[in-house]
Amino acid sequence: MKNTGQCSSIEGPEKRLEEHLILVDDMRIRLGNLQEYFNQMQAPQRPIMSPDEIRDFLARKFPELVAEKHNDPDGWAFFLGPAQQEPSSNCIVRAAQHSQGGTQFELSVSSRLERTEKMVMFCGNEDALRQVVDAQLRIYRDHL
Repeated sequence: MKNTGQCSSIEGPEKRLEEHLILVDDMRIRLGNLQEYFNQMQAPQRPIMSPDEIRDFLARKFPELVAEKHNDPDGWAFFLGPAQQEPSSNCIVRAAQHSQGGTQFELSVSSRLERTEKMVMFCGNEDALRQVVDAQLRIYRDHL
């Protein structure tokens, strides 16, 4: 019986590792074409949303998000409730003014899960922004 117990204890961590790797692969697939998705959703009749416009939109559509101003670079971080810093940060996304114009957008939840910065130039409209924030919130609630 001890051997069975030992097998179970070995199998448990291996199973969790396998599930984690499957999650990471799934996230890579989902996020791999994010820049292309933003570009496809670009609204030609409107200029690119600024960090302040993103803040205003998220305040209307996602009242549970708390915006916190950042100055280096100028922009906003959006937290699910009052801001908590690492290691248990509740930052969902960040929007910042890019030095060469446009808006840089960080997928904070995906960045933490994959331990690599997920930063894109935001070229989308409000619908694209809503979908991306919905996805980041879903990932946060499911995995963090």
